[in-house]
Amino acid sequence: MFSARTWIDRLILVTATVVAALLVWRSVESRTVALAAPYHSDLFDSTGTFRQVVLVYIGDATCHACGDPKFTSALARLTKGLNDEAKRRGMRFHSIGVIVTPDKRAGWKYLQEHGDWDEVSIGGGWGNSFVVTHIWDRAADGAVPKVLIFTRDVTSRNKMLLFSNTGRDREFTGSSTIENIVQRGDWEHLIPQASGSRVRRSSSGTRE
Repeated sequence: MFSARTWIDRLILVTATVVAALLVWRSVESRTVALAAPYHSDLFDSTGTFRQVVLVYIGDATCHACGDPKFTSALARLTKGLNDEAKRRGMRFHSIGVIVTPDKRAGWKYLQEHGDWDEVSIGGGWGNSFVVTHIWDRAADGAVPKVLIFTRDVTSRNKMLLFSNTGRDREFTGSSTIENIVQRGDWEHLIPQASGSRVRRSSSGTRE
């Protein structure tokens, strides 16, 4: 049988363990809330649904065409044009820069020099998760530079976010192709209409 002293020692040990666990949990919870606060202020700032125009740029820091100054200028104009058009329509704009270069430092340096991105993905080669989602899962070709444009509805409800694509993706591959669409400046027609999720490729190599 356990003595009274043994039971007291065990009770003290259990109590100390529980208190320590609660302190650790509160500490982790505080850090989690602090990290999540900026994110919440953006997408959780209202209840309801809003439409978002998304630009995904996929490139390679070692690709000559991706680093050409003329292309860099065109990419900046494309981002600004779509952003302005989205605001004009009462939508939000979200830009994603994806660099497949395995050297993460080189990839980060490239993205810093080629845009002000809302979201970035660097490294992983052609197994990069964004490449898998936006190229291989859609049976698209792996040539770069590549730009994908699509719209999605974002619904904020009960501290949850629901995302649903609303239009057909538009896909433009090659520096000359991207430079040409920027030169036309037809931002209104670059944003897909909310007409379904089926994707088809036009004869020009552009998804419509």
